[in-house]
Amino acid sequence: MTAAGVEAHAGLDPYAGASAVHALAEAELVTRIAALGSRERGTTVNVGVIRRRVARSGCSGLCSVVAGSCP
Repeated sequence: MTAAGVEAHAGLDPYAGASAVHALAEAELVTRIAALGSRERGTTVNVGVIRRRVARSGCSGLCSVVAGSCP
């Protein structure tokens, strides 16, 4: 799953950007993914990795979540 933002330099113009990481947090994506698990079925789902693409010292313009499940 991927969220898009707007890259911006954190020191030069931090308010010109929109963080993709913050977009995922505001959507409560990690919580929604974890809720896919079921105690009754004996399954769990969790987010193992959150990756962001960003230039040095910047606001992330792209963020992706890697989730996994257990039977």
